[in-house]
Amino acid sequence: MASTQRQITVEQTNSSNRLQLITHQFHIKIHEVILDYSNDWSQLVASQFDSDLASNFLRKTHNIGGSTASYIMTDISETIFNLEGILRQHLASNGVDYAEQIDRTINSLVRQAEHISNNHHHQDHLFDYSILKAACPEILKVSHSDITIYVTDDDPMQSELITLQLQTLGYNSKSFTTLIDLREAVVAAPPNIIICDIVFPESEYGGIEAVRSLKRTNGINIPVLFISSKKSTEIRLLALRSGGDGFFLNRLTCQILSQKLISLL
Repeated sequence: MASTQRQITVEQTNSSNRLQLITHQFHIKIHEVILDYSNDWSQLVASQFDSDLASNFLRKTHNIGGSTASYIMTDISETIFNLEGILRQHLASNGVDYAEQIDRTINSLVRQAEHISNNHHHQDHLFDYSILKAACPEILKVSHSDITIYVTDDDPMQSELITLQLQTLGYNSKSFTTLIDLREAVVAAPPNIIICDIVFPESEYGGIEAVRSLKRTNGINIPVLFISSKKSTEIRLLALRSGGDGFFLNRLTCQILSQKLISLL
């Protein structure tokens, strides 16, 4: 009997190759990213913690934590997320100085990142669909080319990573880096699913607020998956109560993403 499974398309293969490439590139340049981050910290200290520089540095800390988590740099991401908490304590403290602790942590990050960049080796093989098929075989039985998914994250690296994962799975996807662009696109041409970050420059809960507005004000009834590097139960509940259909921490693999999307469609 003839197989009913569809063939992997050229577009999926190209996306999987691109996914491997950006993963390799991110590992290679993580040392440069952390060195730049260390320089930003030095400038912040020299400015005596200017409020605008401090806000930008906190946002950069959060974004690097999310990106390193997504690219499975567990040690660095966990250090960054702990550092984010210390930074907030330092900026809000009344006379308590955490600067030396932050200095030591950032110096440790630089060494960790240097080790990763110097020891990463690119594997020149295609995305292994056999692993994905074994984990969730249903994804290769039907085409998803008629399904459109909007991805919104203010970190372009995160947005591209998720978009490529979706394209590797055979979905149509479009990425946005601002909530304004997402709102305009959804109103003009509603997708089948939205995947949205939670923290944005305009608000710590910007993604949640935008989805709530789309659902209540614009009457948009679209499944929404939230992704975030924040682990608190409070944020998870806020996301789901705002109309979210799922909440995931960064490190969203193709297998996890595929299984959740199939359950929503």
